[in-house]
Amino acid sequence: MNSMTFALLYFTPMIVILIVSILGAFYPNPLITAISGTDNLDTVNSQDGVIENSETKKGLEIRPNKNIFRPGETVIITARNNGAEPLTFSDASLGLLIENIKTKESFGLISAQVLTSLEPGQSTSLEWDQHGLDGSQAKAGEYKVSVTTIPDQNSPPLSTNSYFRIKK
Repeated sequence: MNSMTFALLYFTPMIVILIVSILGAFYPNPLITAISGTDNLDTVNSQDGVIENSETKKGLEIRPNKNIFRPGETVIITARNNGAEPLTFSDASLGLLIENIKTKESFGLISAQVLTSLEPGQSTSLEWDQHGLDGSQAKAGEYKVSVTTIPDQNSPPLSTNSYFRIKK
């Protein structure tokens, strides 16, 4: 083996570790997670590091009261903890985010900025009047509604979403 091949084989792992360490300082959310075992079907949203899988989604469920709404009609969104552990959210509206899929316009609810928990089996309903904070009516289209828990010492954040339509 010549000295160039030896140097390449010897230093490449160290260089990779150095690069990953440097990138970690600029990207604090994990972009890669380990997958262990054959039954672990976790996928990672590379944008925010939120782990989503069919097992954890069963623990957090969100759904609108129906699939199609007329403009101005109140949208009732129910979140339910179907898991065995309490879930904690960043605010009283569970960090709820409503986004128009086509325009990417997003809507939130004004709520108390207090940590809010959903105990196992507990559900809560939130109402949205289809208006933005400026009072304008949301446009007709497909919408995605989502909630995300905050992490604790034992688990990463959980995220789930559902869809509905505002139709003229």
